[in-house]
Amino acid sequence: MKKIVLLLFMTLIISVTIIGCTPDTEEIIDGVDEDIIDQPVDENNNDKPNDDRITSSGTFVGFADNNSFEVIDDQNGYIVFYKNGAYEDYSSLNLNAGDRIKTIYKREKEQNHVEKVEVLSQVDQEINLVTKNVNYVGLIDRNSFEVISDDENIALRYLSAEDKIESLDIDSNDLIEVTWYENEEGQLIVLWIEFD
Repeated sequence: MKKIVLLLFMTLIISVTIIGCTPDTEEIIDGVDEDIIDQPVDENNNDKPNDDRITSSGTFVGFADNNSFEVIDDQNGYIVFYKNGAYEDYSSLNLNAGDRIKTIYKREKEQNHVEKVEVLSQVDQEINLVTKNVNYVGLIDRNSFEVISDDENIALRYLSAEDKIESLDIDSNDLIEVTWYENEEGQLIVLWIEFD
């Protein structure tokens, strides 16, 4: 009799432990919008919901007008996002140039239509973005390179500059377009490099 009671007690303890350790559905799908959970699954890939939304992270540049704003996307450079009433909808986020944001959007009729904006981090004060065509001089170190801008040599900081310069196949004296801002320490921080 003691063995049966002990067996029932152990079964109860194990059941409670297993049920109590199972993560909530919200934890499993963290970061996924609830409205895509019930969508049909793509026939070719049973693991992903059938969704044509794109997620982008980048640096907020500013509102172009009441219905659009610009972002320097981490992968694709300048992107203009559209949404009727964008300024009214997103001005409550107190976005400043330089804030890091994540956008969820759909590509429709050759425009990027925003569905959601999330602030990832905000700068202490609005930064002044500078975009210029400059002549590339060379790497200073792995995270810095030198350019000539308005007949002046300047050093620009870019995380993994060496890899970016190499991937764009940039050589000394090539004309490149660079977007940067000056941080609190006076360093020129590059957000985007473009070379044709």
